[in-house]
Amino acid sequence: MTSSLEIRKILFLSTAHLDPDSGQQANPQWASMTSEYGFLVYVGTNWELREAPECVQRAAEVARRNGCEYICFDRDADIIDELETWEW
Repeated sequence: MTSSLEIRKILFLSTAHLDPDSGQQANPQWASMTSEYGFLVYVGTNWELREAPECVQRAAEVARRNGCEYICFDRDADIIDELETWEW
């Protein structure tokens, strides 16, 4: 019996790409695995993120375009020019 590894791509983005409300209170309807450093978002489809803030939806579009299934918003991750940033 051969087992195979399941490998998925994750886009790491700075929490600076989240507006202050989204960054300080990740909603369990669209975010998972939260910590004091950030949280994980399954990008799925627009339908699955319909409750997510616009900043998360825009980041999800970037992730999907780059073949990623998840975004890890982390306070130590990089900022990209393509997405708006906030200081909070």
